[in-house]
Amino acid sequence: MTTTPTTSKSTPGGRILEVLETFTYGSPKQTLDQAQIASGLPRSTTYRALKILMAHGWLTHSKGGYSLGEKATTFVQGFNHEMLRSAASSALNELQLASGAVAHLSVLEGPFVCHIDKIGGRAWKEIPSRIGTRLPAVSTAAGQAILVSLSPEAARDVLQMHTDEGLPPYDEVALHAEFLTSKRYGGVLVRDGKRHRSGISTAAASILLNDAPVAAISLAWKGDRTSLARAAQLVRVTTDTVSTELVELMSF
Repeated sequence: MTTTPTTSKSTPGGRILEVLETFTYGSPKQTLDQAQIASGLPRSTTYRALKILMAHGWLTHSKGGYSLGEKATTFVQGFNHEMLRSAASSALNELQLASGAVAHLSVLEGPFVCHIDKIGGRAWKEIPSRIGTRLPAVSTAAGQAILVSLSPEAARDVLQMHTDEGLPPYDEVALHAEFLTSKRYGGVLVRDGKRHRSGISTAAASILLNDAPVAAISLAWKGDRTSLARAAQLVRVTTDTVSTELVELMSF
């Protein structure tokens, strides 16, 4: 007698997991309708799953829809951060040595970007960044690099969360002008410190996994430690290296 394999959607727990995965692998903030479409489940089933996930702290609800709750954020980010740092460790050190600049590994957390690693060498004190500090994604090179790599829908969700959080307004025209620099430097978002009050130049690009950004690597420096073109090239090579390493780590 043959049996039909049980799919995840055929059990209550599987259906709940199916809905949760739409947030961890898709848009970080969704309405009921968006979650229903993404999961492929009936609307009533999706609604019940959302309520159960909220009751257990895996999701939260605010203006604009549902998003990952504290329990899910702690679990998913903790796991991802450890894996990301492991995948990027060697390449990040090599990037810093090759450039003489300060290298960062950063992740997107809602409308914020957070540095989860920093390698600075002698330039460490020149750049006032700190591991664990959360800054609005729209105001940082790493955050902008991730935003420009997201799907239009996901990017809009992040920008909406920026507004919902009551963060300072941003200049949309200036933000898109920053995005355009990535096209001139092979997908690396570049800022010339000579044009910014801080005097800090930056180059940042996303680490992609299945064509979706999971983090960003950036360089920051003052003066002539490196050129914009060289920094962009080094960052691009590094993100490609880390993406490959990440895939290998996840295959075990």
